[in-house]
Amino acid sequence: MSVSCSIECKIISLNEMCSDRTFARREPVGPKALLLPSSLINRGGWRETREVWPMFDKIVLAVDGSEHSDRAIEAAAELASEATTEVLVLHFQELGAAGRAGPIPLEQPGEASTLVNRATEELRGRGVKARGRAYAVLTSDVAPQIISEAAGFGAALIVMGTRGRSDFAALLLGSVAHKVIHHAQCPVLVTR
Repeated sequence: MSVSCSIECKIISLNEMCSDRTFARREPVGPKALLLPSSLINRGGWRETREVWPMFDKIVLAVDGSEHSDRAIEAAAELASEATTEVLVLHFQELGAAGRAGPIPLEQPGEASTLVNRATEELRGRGVKARGRAYAVLTSDVAPQIISEAAGFGAALIVMGTRGRSDFAALLLGSVAHKVIHHAQCPVLVTR
C-alpha cells in the first residue's frame, strides 16, 4: 500500500503576512529597524524590511551576590542583547530590626555598591546599556522596593535569582522572589 501526499508551497510577502500594512516597509525606519533575511522578497521583486522592536526595552535586574544572582546576570545579558534595551541593576542592603537600637546592617556598607558595580560592568562589557543603584532597606521591605523601582523605571521584565530555599523554609521565612512574582505588574524571570 503506498500513500502519496503533496505539499503545496506558497511564497507570501510581508504585506500578506501583516494585517496592518504600517509594519511592512521597503527600507529601515529608525534606529531599531532590522533587515529581514534577503530570501523574503515580495512579488514585485523588492526586498522588504520590517521594524523589529526588542522584546523587553527595559529590564530590572535584582542582584544579591549569590550564585543564583550570577545566573540572573547572565540571563539579563542574553535578553538585553539588543542595543536598545536598558538594564537597571538593583541591590538592597538588608537591615535587620534591632528594637530600640535601630536597624543593623546585615552586610558591610561597601559590599552593596561593589555588587552593583560588578554587575553593571559585566553587562556593559557585553554591550548592554546598564546602570545601577544600591539602597539600604529593612529585610521585610526588599520585595516591595524591587516592585516599586521596576514600576518607576517602566520595566517590561524583572530578572532575579532565588536563593534556592526549600518550600518549607521559604514558607517560614518568606521569599523575596515569591513576593515579587505574586505582586509585580510585569513578568518576572527567576533563575536557579
